[in-house]
Amino acid sequence: MDEERRGNSLGIITAFFMGGLIGSILGLLFAPSSGRETRARIRETSSEAKDRTVETASRTKELTTEISEIAKEKATDLLNQGKERLTEVSGNLKTAVDVSKQAFQQRAGSESQPVEDVAPDDENDVDVIEEAV
Repeated sequence: MDEERRGNSLGIITAFFMGGLIGSILGLLFAPSSGRETRARIRETSSEAKDRTVETASRTKELTTEISEIAKEKATDLLNQGKERLTEVSGNLKTAVDVSKQAFQQRAGSESQPVEDVAPDDENDVDVIEEAV
């Protein structure tokens, strides 16, 4: 998509300058002056139009390169932020799983105790799980 936009922009700029060049040449051809003067004007106008076109194309290429570099930097930054967040969340999830395993093992080891007797310890576990997630 980006390449397509770049190609379209360059095509529009080129068409604009080509239209200007053709218009200048036609204006010179139909102007009342000698053939030698007309040809000299055509050469001069063509040279100027060529220089402007090359300069514009060069500048467009530079801007495109700058924009591309900025986009790559932003994408890299976002990717790194995503990796950091994923690492953080996976660490929290691992902590939550470990706490859940411990709570399960404690309950399994104290099957003879009623569930109400274990509740005060579970509040701490719930807090740790909620903090981890």
